[in-house]
Amino acid sequence: MRAQCDKAAAFFSAVQIILQIESEHGLHIPDTVVEQIKPWEELTIRDLVEATNRCLAADCRPLHQTEAMVASAIKSAFPDAPDMLDFDAPIMDAIEPDRDYGDSGRASPVR
Repeated sequence: MRAQCDKAAAFFSAVQIILQIESEHGLHIPDTVVEQIKPWEELTIRDLVEATNRCLAADCRPLHQTEAMVASAIKSAFPDAPDMLDFDAPIMDAIEPDRDYGDSGRASPVR
């Protein structure tokens, strides 16, 4: 059941981050750009950076600027997210590493 919670939370969190990026930077990130990367529960912050960067191709921004854009959107959408984000962890492990489902003290990571 925890894995299903993480799967749903990963989807909604990724959508919330994408909407925040779009709102903060006036971008449109088509669903198909993100959906083609990997399943939602495996999606990482780095994947969101790459998807965002594809939508910025005309701007030719350095990758570190896109990383900063995505990190800023995450902190706006999830103020309790760690200051040091793990860009390569599944999104729920990155933004809410200490989540607790109330019965085990920790969530089971989705891998």
